[in-house]
Amino acid sequence: MRPLSLADMEQAGYAKAEGPRLLVRIPTDWPADGEKRIGYVSILRLVECARELHWRRDVAPHADMARLDSITKSVTADFARPIMADAQVACEYAVTWLRPRSYGLRVNIVDEDGGTLAQVDLASVWVDPGSLRPLISDQCVTEAMSR
Repeated sequence: MRPLSLADMEQAGYAKAEGPRLLVRIPTDWPADGEKRIGYVSILRLVECARELHWRRDVAPHADMARLDSITKSVTADFARPIMADAQVACEYAVTWLRPRSYGLRVNIVDEDGGTLAQVDLASVWVDPGSLRPLISDQCVTEAMSR
């Protein structure tokens, strides 16, 4: 099975971006057999889609993509409540800290009433896309992300 990207989710009608929020209808085939809730791998797939939205909105318009990429250094997750198949959720992201060579991104997954279902913190390191060696990000990227 191929993982779904944000573009795949949007094309299939499961996801719709609204500013820095990603509205998602949880696919009914995501739970394991016999389950009604999705597992942590599917939750992290939602987080990756929110990270892709962040990249699309906050990084790509300001970066020379031939010389800037990022890799995830760490992931910390808190799963507050189960996320059920066919539920409507919102994935909301925010940059939590910013340094010349790295940054933090928090993704909150909330239900229709705004109740927290999961909170995931990512620490990412800026890298050269060819060598994957850390580098200092473009100043225009860090300025845009600090707004």
